[in-house]
Amino acid sequence: MMTTAMCPLCVLLLWALLCPGRGNVQEEIFTRPGSDLLIPIRIHLTLNHTGRCDQIIWTYEESPGDWNTIAQHRNCDPSDLRYFPNTRISENGSLIISNVTPENDGRYRVYIENSTGPLIQRDDYFIHVEVPLSDITVTSSCLPDGSAEAECSVKGSDPRYSWSLDGRSVSSPRRVTLLPPVSGTLHCDVTNKINNLSRSINISCAVPLSDITVTSSCLPDGSAEAECSVTGSDPRYSWSLDGRSVSSPRRVTLPPPVSGTLRCDVTNQINNLSRSINISCAVPLSDITVTSSCLPDGSAEAECSVKGSDPRYSWSLDGRSVSSHRRVTLPPPVSGILHCDVTNQINNLSRSINTSCAVPVSDPVLDVRCLQNGSTEISCWVENGTDPSIYLTVSGGLEVYDVTSSERTVRVTVPPVSPPHSWNIRCSAKNNISERSTNQTQDPCPVPVSDPVLDVRCLQNDSAEISCWVENGTDPSIYLTVSGGLEVYNVTSSERTVRVTVPPVSPPDFWNIRCSAKNNISERSTNQTQDPCPDDYVCDCS
Repeated sequence: MMTTAMCPLCVLLLWALLCPGRGNVQEEIFTRPGSDLLIPIRIHLTLNHTGRCDQIIWTYEESPGDWNTIAQHRNCDPSDLRYFPNTRISENGSLIISNVTPENDGRYRVYIENSTGPLIQRDDYFIHVEVPLSDITVTSSCLPDGSAEAECSVKGSDPRYSWSLDGRSVSSPRRVTLLPPVSGTLHCDVTNKINNLSRSINISCAVPLSDITVTSSCLPDGSAEAECSVTGSDPRYSWSLDGRSVSSPRRVTLPPPVSGTLRCDVTNQINNLSRSINISCAVPLSDITVTSSCLPDGSAEAECSVKGSDPRYSWSLDGRSVSSHRRVTLPPPVSGILHCDVTNQINNLSRSINTSCAVPVSDPVLDVRCLQNGSTEISCWVENGTDPSIYLTVSGGLEVYDVTSSERTVRVTVPPVSPPHSWNIRCSAKNNISERSTNQTQDPCPVPVSDPVLDVRCLQNDSAEISCWVENGTDPSIYLTVSGGLEVYNVTSSERTVRVTVPPVSPPDFWNIRCSAKNNISERSTNQTQDPCPDDYVCDCS
């Protein structure tokens, strides 16, 4: 008996009859309708030796596990069962399918037995009858969210799809959804076991607007730059500041002053968005001016004007700080260098002017002082007023005093008046812008008493009449004392004259006479020694 190790040395016929085969074959075969197909026998068989032929049976799996014999070669006699009208067995046992139809698609199995009966080969063939690809079309549509749907349609069997967008692989099904942004060359490749086709289209889908942002920055000159950013296709921009249209590009430069609500509106063919921000940019200071005007009361109003944002003011007059407002009222007197400083967060400016405002005269002030000699010092002055002239008039009885001065004070001294009269006093003050006056009626000043005058007269009865008086003096009181021997006479009077009659003295003696006069401001006295009056003598001793 031969071993399998001797088989390669045997002749082909003995090998085919005696060797058990090389194992089962499973093969897929693809063909198209209308073609002729040969399903081969892969070993050499003896099919024409009389009585000693190999056996071949071709079967077809109609349903899983259900096999039908479609052709066979047994006992050196091929039989044509004609399960398929277009099948037959060739001379070497291969199965020939002519003018293949889709009905020929399926699984075929061949059993090969040698002439003695043992099975030497069983092969399975999977026949795929496929229609070639044709009539490829690619369609697409844009969706509201900016994505796209595309479909690749083709005629043919078992198409397998492959998509790319601008060379980038995106998907493999027949229908594909492309995420935004969608723009470029969309390419569809379709293949099957028979052939392949491809088709390209240009596609561009608008992307709805989203993610809008508005940013801004202030520039040193007080202007502003703003940018509106948005995601989406073909955005068109529109800007407004506090409702006033300002520009339409994506980036905008706003001239100063910049303050308010800045709004960016963006639109495309799908939707629109808007975003607002509050913006305020400091404008540098410029064009400073200082003006002033004098008021009737001698004060001044001043204003500091400047262009720019958030100005802060500081005023000084001759270096002395006076205010921190844009407008300032300066109390009188106003004279000197008025200086305005203005600053903000960008720069500062200053401007100075010379200012001088006349002050109206105030009411004249009268002052009346009584002097010790009984005269009156009358003064008149003004506390306020620029370059005043003062006019003082004092009149009383037949006396009139007029005094004029360009100084702030004027004085006049009025001597004592006898008999006393009241004084009518008028003081006027004026300058270029005003005139004021003060009137006053003034009682005369008290006059100091003058030296008392003594008068001694001898009467016919030898008695003596002693009189004392004062010529000048306001409200004098007179005290007369006459003493001689044991006699003393005291007489007091509030009149201007006092008298006393002294009787004759025996033995005769002299008299010591003292007369005093006083009032609220002075006191004077006169002393005299007087001999007694002689008998029968009349003496006028004055």
